[in-house]
Amino acid sequence: PLARALRSDKLTLAALETTLRHYLDPNEALREIPVLRMLAVTPQELRRRCRRLQRRLAPLAEELHCEIVPEPSAVGGGALPLTELPGVALALRPQTLSVDALATRLRLGTPAVVGRRRDDLFIINPRTLRQDEEATLCAAITSALAP
Repeated sequence: PLARALRSDKLTLAALETTLRHYLDPNEALREIPVLRMLAVTPQELRRRCRRLQRRLAPLAEELHCEIVPEPSAVGGGALPLTELPGVALALRPQTLSVDALATRLRLGTPAVVGRRRDDLFIINPRTLRQDEEATLCAAITSALAP
């Protein structure tokens, strides 16, 4: 009965086949498999993403200090649970509320924004952030800072 419950169905096998076909061409794999694309992001590209976010958040300068800080990315899971990738992240230091309050507002907002708290900073790692999501993230941060 356990083997019957855990066996793969046609859809699972079809998805696995498609994914494995992407791996035959490394360029196609990077283009079509999101997690590979995210793992391949260079520290230079992360810095560019952080700078774009800083520019978008510049109107909030009185309420929010933004800086780019070194921040490794944990690969996690599977065969690489302890592996870290070098990189940078955007560190937010709110001026009008606590870091915990900002984190809570962002987590409970729509869309929810999950970052990491380090010291008196709220860290946003842009490794998994697509460029078309940057405006939404900045809007969420702006909303979270509103009284």
